[in-house]
Amino acid sequence: MRCAGAELSPARHNINLQMSDEIHPQEAESQPVSQEPPKPLHFLHRPVKPAMIIAIIIGVIIVRGWVFEGAIIEGDSMAPTLQTGERLLVLKRHFNKDNLPARGSIIIFPDPQEDSMVVKRVIGLPGERVGAAGAHIYINERLLDEPYAYYSRPRRIRPYVVKIPEGKVWVLGDNRNNSVDSRTYGAVDLDSLRGYAFLRIWPLPPKGISGQERD
Repeated sequence: MRCAGAELSPARHNINLQMSDEIHPQEAESQPVSQEPPKPLHFLHRPVKPAMIIAIIIGVIIVRGWVFEGAIIEGDSMAPTLQTGERLLVLKRHFNKDNLPARGSIIIFPDPQEDSMVVKRVIGLPGERVGAAGAHIYINERLLDEPYAYYSRPRRIRPYVVKIPEGKVWVLGDNRNNSVDSRTYGAVDLDSLRGYAFLRIWPLPPKGISGQERD
């Protein structure tokens, strides 16, 4: 419980993961070869239902080796992009030096300090130099355009310059004055990243998440 007028402590923006069962393609059973002539494909003349479209999309994703997972937002560290109570679809991916997350992407990973999952935005990639001055972020001394970032008190942001080690990324919450992120626990290991926050599925209607710059 917080008292009225008290300053808010930085938010971790934890998430609850749901639908943790991964979706895997089923192995097809072998069937004897039929000697009967093929029957006409009458279903091609039927209207396509939304459920069929969803099934096709999921099938394509499975073929490409991707898996979905659900998540519920708790906290304000990614506001105004993500709000408490929103439900996300997470596209699980495995990252390494040959498969880096794109800058600006929102990713899910275990909290380095607590037993929970958190959601943050990728700002810096391995080997880059990240600097902060007020409401500005610099990558290798070049200003980074961040239309998603929110600063309630820009002058209270501590300046810093860090060199990101290989195999790690620098992550920040969009709500810069109210986020526990790499400024607190340092760069995050690539192999700890769980996947992309791909789609907001609640509240309706579903919509893509702003600021994403994935390949």
